Amino acid sequence: MSSIATFRLLETAKLPALQANAEIKVQKTWLSKKTIDTYHNWLQANSREVVDFHYSGHAFATLLPFLEEQKEINLWESERHDIADDVSQKRGDTTLILTYQHRQQYLDKLAPELVTQGELLAFNKEFAEEGDPALVEAEIAGIKALRDSLALLQDDTHVILLSIA
Repeated sequence: MSSIATFRLLETAKLPALQANAEIKVQKTWLSKKTIDTYHNWLQANSREVVDFHYSGHAFATLLPFLEEQKEINLWESERHDIADDVSQKRGDTTLILTYQHRQQYLDKLAPELVTQGELLAFNKEFAEEGDPALVEAEIAGIKALRDSLALLQDDTHVILLSIA
C-alpha cells in the first residue's frame, strides 16, 4: 500500500484550530454512535496545497533520516514540534510542521544538486536494505518538494504542513 505526502500552506495563527480539528470525535447516544471527523474539510477550507508530490510518501521514510544523518538537516524539530506530534497521534499519520526557521536554516542545503544518486542509494541500502533506483528518484523529488515549499515562507506568519498518510 502506498502513502501520500501533501504539502499545505497554513497560517501560523490557525495551528490551535488544526490541532483541535485533528481529533476524531465519537458522539454516543442510547442506540447508536456517530463518528465526526472534520479534519480534511477543515484543511480544505483553511489551507492550500502548494506542492504536488507525485511519488509515494514512503520516500520520506528514508529521505528524512538521510537528511538528518548525512546533511544535518533536522526537519522533525521546531518550535511547533508538540503540535505536529499531537496531530500525528490523533490522525495516525506522520505530520511535520515546517517553519520559517527551517527555511532560514536549511533552504540553501536543500538543493538536489548537493546530493548524489550514489549517496542516496548507499544510504538506502544501509538504512533500509533498499537498493531501488526508483526510490532515489522519489527522494530527489522529495528534496525539491521540501525546498519549494520552504521557499514560500516569507516570514513566520505561515507554516508548511507536511502530512504523510
